[in-house]
Amino acid sequence: MKHVLILVFATMMSATAHGQSEAKPKKTTFGFSLGVLQSNFQNSNAIPGLDAGGIKNKMGYRLGLTMDREINSQFTLAPKIDLAVNRGYLDSKVDGEFAAYTPVGATIDFMLHGTLNTSCNNDRLYILFGPNFRYALENTDFSIVEINTPNDFALDFGIGMRNNLKSFTFAPELRYTIGTTNISQMAMWQRVYNHTISLIFSFKG
Repeated sequence: MKHVLILVFATMMSATAHGQSEAKPKKTTFGFSLGVLQSNFQNSNAIPGLDAGGIKNKMGYRLGLTMDREINSQFTLAPKIDLAVNRGYLDSKVDGEFAAYTPVGATIDFMLHGTLNTSCNNDRLYILFGPNFRYALENTDFSIVEINTPNDFALDFGIGMRNNLKSFTFAPELRYTIGTTNISQMAMWQRVYNHTISLIFSFKG
């Protein structure tokens, strides 16, 4: 499954970058990104009568590759692939003591963003939106039990600024990700949705 997703993503990026030529060529740029993310687990409802502790949202990080394909002056297609590491966890009581349950750890995020652009001198403010498929790279451990981590389909929204410098484009971006899949595999946590807030810095040539 992982290899199929990577192949589909690579094909999509290649097709976008090498589309049919037009009278006025569209600008395509590639680059890399790095940043931090803050977990923001939502709707974590414990079964009544069980002491499930609390939500411990923590800061993680993300690294990735990105591409911008300018469709016109108002819209840009921006596929991305990131390694995201989430350090948030849930406190759950086992045998009278609290133990950390990490519902999600490292994921590979496949994103297909669209951006609505506005121009301001040499900088361009944009609003982004698009789907995000998060492929879980590892299972999590709780006490002495290994628990499967499900994949997650999410929606991304955010704002950013493309700063066109002399030799590259620098683009800080603030993004909110809404997880739509219940990632809880623990009976005491009925529903857990993986929401995150990310601050990303992109460098594109």
